[in-house]
Amino acid sequence: MVLRIAMLLDNPFRPDLRVLKEAEALTAAGHQITIIAWDRDKGINLPSQETLNGIRINRITSKTGKQLGLRQIPHFLAYGWRAFQFAFKQKYDVVHCHDFLTLILGVLVKWFRRVSLVYDAHEIYWIMEARKYHPVFLNLLKYWEIFLIRWVDVFITVGNKRSDYYHPYTKKAISIVGNWYDPQPMDENLREKTRNRLDIPLEAFVVTYAGTLSPVRASGTLIESIEQLRDDSQIHWIICGQGPSDSLFMHTASRIPSVHYLGWLKDLAPYFAASDALVYLMDPSHPYCNYNAPNSLYLSIAWGLPLIGIDAGEIGSIITTEESGLLVQEVEPESVSNAIRMLVENKDLHKRIVVNLRSMQKTYSWESAAEALVTAYEKILPGVEEQGSTMINDSGLYFRINR
Repeated sequence: MVLRIAMLLDNPFRPDLRVLKEAEALTAAGHQITIIAWDRDKGINLPSQETLNGIRINRITSKTGKQLGLRQIPHFLAYGWRAFQFAFKQKYDVVHCHDFLTLILGVLVKWFRRVSLVYDAHEIYWIMEARKYHPVFLNLLKYWEIFLIRWVDVFITVGNKRSDYYHPYTKKAISIVGNWYDPQPMDENLREKTRNRLDIPLEAFVVTYAGTLSPVRASGTLIESIEQLRDDSQIHWIICGQGPSDSLFMHTASRIPSVHYLGWLKDLAPYFAASDALVYLMDPSHPYCNYNAPNSLYLSIAWGLPLIGIDAGEIGSIITTEESGLLVQEVEPESVSNAIRMLVENKDLHKRIVVNLRSMQKTYSWESAAEALVTAYEKILPGVEEQGSTMINDSGLYFRINR
């Protein structure tokens, strides 16, 4: 049976890689996908509607920016009303909510349209935002989510740690659809080409960080580690990302020739091909540390690159079990520097970890995650068939929605 699925998304879909891959997997399974995204990024102009790989995308425009805190609530309500109107008018079978903010809208559509509800909890929102809001407001978010979960028909999250957190609050089986990637073959030509372009010697050891640049991601510790290793000409750094610590990394790169700061990039493949290891750090005092399941962990598997990471969350669990990287017990510059030196100096250790990573690639592949997603959707097919369905009128699908 073909399902008409509306995916609700609280970002502009530039695209959001996880959402794109899930939509493509469901499209390949024969379903029809429409993404209803919230375009609030200033300085970025995206079409109000487009089609990508057979996926229909509608953006609700409200150029408010992201860092408004509680002042964002009126803008979210405006987005929510327009998204609800759009989802209500179309005859969907399923509403797929990406993260907590859109779950509120999804429950309303379920109530009024009697559709099936999928909750895709990429994050545990109230813990992730623990340092941004007052504890009273955070508790409100926590128990609001617990209240809304009771109407969910299919529950999806990204890893075992987050599944363990949600398990007491739902009677549904929780499906794990990891942020996994398909294995990437070694490409010596791309590796050499990228290193030549960045003026990195072919014999150098390259450590890459790709992600948000912020104090929560221990940017200060990473910069101090770079400083400690600056005199080792064999070690080079590639820094990809954006965030509050942008200027610190730009300044570091201007002083240290072995640091290559590239900012936010859509295509990271050339830089992973040029790398020998990845690093991912997080402030261990942050409540979310124990639930982290970063893309860096799964990119390290896909590319066969040892990961230097914190001993917490999915990173700590997977690296300990699979011996697929090095864990730092304390997020201190000396610990990070020593781990990097260990990989540089002990080539047998590096090779052994790479072999372990390659052996994990089938288990932690997007093919496996996509299969888990499609299987999860099979749980709601009988209910949808009982409700009956009507085909979407394509001529009425697209319309521009502005604030």
